[in-house]
Amino acid sequence: MSAREELISALTNAWLCYGIGSRAEYEAEAARMIDAYAHELAEKIRQEIRSLKDHGALESDKDWAASDAADLIDPESADGAGT
Repeated sequence: MSAREELISALTNAWLCYGIGSRAEYEAEAARMIDAYAHELAEKIRQEIRSLKDHGALESDKDWAASDAADLIDPESADGAGT
């Protein structure tokens, strides 16, 4: 089980204690929240990379580690969002 799946499961199980919604509803909401956070975090990394490049503080061939990290966090936005 991945860390993402474990977090979804933990949130779902915690929310089930309230007895208001279904497991499927809670799993979907937990996944949405986690994915939104991951996307926001990856975009902040990409924005910082762009800013550093724009100000000459980062050479284009030296951004691979941060770019790879952002792509791992949010792979769906990796194509075209690059730096």
